[in-house]
Amino acid sequence: MAPPEVRGRLQIAAESVVIHPSNLAQSLVTAWVGSEQWEPALNRAVEFYRERWEAMRAALEEFMPERADWTEPTGGFFTWVKVPGLAEKDDLLRDAIEQGVVLVPGSACYSDGRPSDAVRLAFSGVSPVRIREGVKRLAQIL
Repeated sequence: MAPPEVRGRLQIAAESVVIHPSNLAQSLVTAWVGSEQWEPALNRAVEFYRERWEAMRAALEEFMPERADWTEPTGGFFTWVKVPGLAEKDDLLRDAIEQGVVLVPGSACYSDGRPSDAVRLAFSGVSPVRIREGVKRLAQIL
């Protein structure tokens, strides 16, 4: 509903504070699971997200420094990229935003805010082309 000129900024702001879907959305999905449409839709979704994960994995392999390591998701929409010494890089989030990359610092995922050498990268809502470019930009920052 937002005007196009502010929609992108609002989306980034929302992504920085909304970590999970609403209870209403979760209730709707619960009611839908088990219906006739469920399995074909699930299969399409698996293929859709597999393509995005494969694009991210290929970009990580191509661009990340050798010291980087990442998780291989068995479900979900995220991978964790760990880079030794990353916890000391105080300006990582600022640098990433300046380069048009949205990520979640690992420290934001701990209730006590402890330092983390990891970042959480999402691959669900971005095209394979944009995933590749984002990983390339992040690797340059690192």
